[in-house]
Amino acid sequence: MGLKVASRVSQPFLFFIMCLVFIHLLLRLTLGFGHRTPDLFVVALLIGAKGWNQGKSAALGFLLGTLEDGFSADSFGAHAFSLSVLGLVSSRIRDIFVGDSPVFLFAYFFLGKFTTCSCLLGKHTENVVGVVQKIL
Repeated sequence: MGLKVASRVSQPFLFFIMCLVFIHLLLRLTLGFGHRTPDLFVVALLIGAKGWNQGKSAALGFLLGTLEDGFSADSFGAHAFSLSVLGLVSSRIRDIFVGDSPVFLFAYFFLGKFTTCSCLLGKHTENVVGVVQKIL
């Protein structure tokens, strides 16, 4: 009895995604680097969205976002929302634009992280206003 996976997703693929999640949690929580670490949850979600359909990608985003929200007291569901939206949109984009060129992958990861940050912008609005006031 092995783990049943979708046709486009292999077990090494799932293992790689789980390793990214583990490394993210290890760096952020265990080693205490906090928000200075790269956001490997977004990378794991974008890689997972390339192999799954929209429902599974959104569920993975919700799961990773809930896990991220569980360890932070300042955001209540913001990461779950943003990563769910990212999983849904990135899976749809993968269906429209098929490509594995370096330019496409760079744009895919850049826009994925940009989407996550723009969804979380409302959480940090007071910080953005404070920075703008200091500049002016």
